[in-house]
Amino acid sequence: MFDFFRDEEDDDYDYLTYDITGKVSLADFSANPVKGEQVLTITKNIAANLISLKEQAVHLAYILLNKNFVYVDQEDYSIKFICLPIESEAT
Repeated sequence: MFDFFRDEEDDDYDYLTYDITGKVSLADFSANPVKGEQVLTITKNIAANLISLKEQAVHLAYILLNKNFVYVDQEDYSIKFICLPIESEAT
């Protein structure tokens, strides 16, 4: 299963928290030279995770596909997305 966020509360607000410990943003990761094999592995992991999310009925519009909000584990190139389950009428 995917560990997107924890819903936390205090007296005034609800919070969504994400555990990205040990991960770097894709923007920071790609700021340095990256080997072709790393690019392919990361791309494969992004695609596999998106397919799995779709199969779990997660609206893909909730996933922030921005290189500043996609996180990479530098050891195994696994991916973490930020999921904002918010409906919006913005265009």
